[in-house]
Amino acid sequence: MSIDIDPILLPYKLGPQQVPGYWQFLLPEHVKSLRLPSERRATCAQCPMIAARGFRPDYRCCTYLPLVPGFAIGLALRQGQARPLLERLIKQGYMTPEGLLPSPLARFHFKRQETLGLYGKGDALCHLLDQTTGRCGIYAFRNGVCSTFFCIHDHGGVGEDFWMTLRDLVCQLETALQQWALGEMGFDVEHYMRALDLLAEDPLAASDVRTKAWRDDVLDILWGSWRGREAHFFLALADLVIEHKAEIAEISSKYQVVEPLRFEGAMARLISKDMTAPAPAPAPLATVPGSSPTRVQVSLLQDLEDALWRLPARDLPLTLHPAVTIDLKHGRLRFDEGDDYWELDLSAHETRALLYFASPHCLDEALAHSVDWKMLSDPFAFAAEYLACQVLYHYSE
Repeated sequence: MSIDIDPILLPYKLGPQQVPGYWQFLLPEHVKSLRLPSERRATCAQCPMIAARGFRPDYRCCTYLPLVPGFAIGLALRQGQARPLLERLIKQGYMTPEGLLPSPLARFHFKRQETLGLYGKGDALCHLLDQTTGRCGIYAFRNGVCSTFFCIHDHGGVGEDFWMTLRDLVCQLETALQQWALGEMGFDVEHYMRALDLLAEDPLAASDVRTKAWRDDVLDILWGSWRGREAHFFLALADLVIEHKAEIAEISSKYQVVEPLRFEGAMARLISKDMTAPAPAPAPLATVPGSSPTRVQVSLLQDLEDALWRLPARDLPLTLHPAVTIDLKHGRLRFDEGDDYWELDLSAHETRALLYFASPHCLDEALAHSVDWKMLSDPFAFAAEYLACQVLYHYSE
């Protein structure tokens, strides 16, 4: 007997990438049809940043503190596998009604670590990291930042721009959906934001110095009558999203997001390099229209998708970049130019296809005369990728 599992609780394939199941309902249709890069270079199992930039081999890039929306926490609780971890984090004071929200002291510590060049090397570890395995405890429900982060991009700078734009879109939609769900629960979002703004005079004082969690008395205020029933609250948010999953793309694209600008401004001043900058005047709660940013980001994503796969004139001479070395025997490509260092395994046809450009040739010549280029499953996509990441470059440059 089979048990049907709601697809919102299962990973979703967005092109070649695995993302949280709620993305298939949250994203605009135009975005779901975009052609995405494979991002073969960014492999957590063999982290390229350990050799390139000295990242910790046990935690790699998980020295980051994500904001995971409450409905995603609820979905993870509903799915069940991460329940012990999430219940422990609730008990320890790391959760607010927004979800997993790092306390001011935790954020400050992370930003200081990042400023000192210790991202990937320090001890400000993600609260969701399983330190026994080095893996994410809620991988199937990770937020928009973690789902779109790749330390190296197959298509170089344009690939990075693509993923950053998708990140901004998803985070906008996640925030809008979270606040909508809070309102549907009868939770007063504006009252909650004002409570955060009241912490602006001394944000770090809202944190427990020992654990870097939120202080108990602050959580009492932020949670109100739901204090002590946090898991039930997150499950109710998840149930709302599940119930309305067919509508959440439209809901989140139109919802007016509210932000605690005084609190965020105080945090920005704390973590800024210019610690003596004058404080701006207190700002009222602000609403951020969801529809306009969504339209702009979707349009930009479509332009960037075109740039990802764009080819130059096919009669333009191309050659291998001087920073590239290719081990023909082992099928291994190495790109080494200062901080830009990565390696990639290649098939025999890929290896010989690239080596065709050890001396300058145009793409038309490769497609006409190289057996290995003809044997590639998609030679145009292959060429676009290796041009974008500068393995191949214009000989005239």
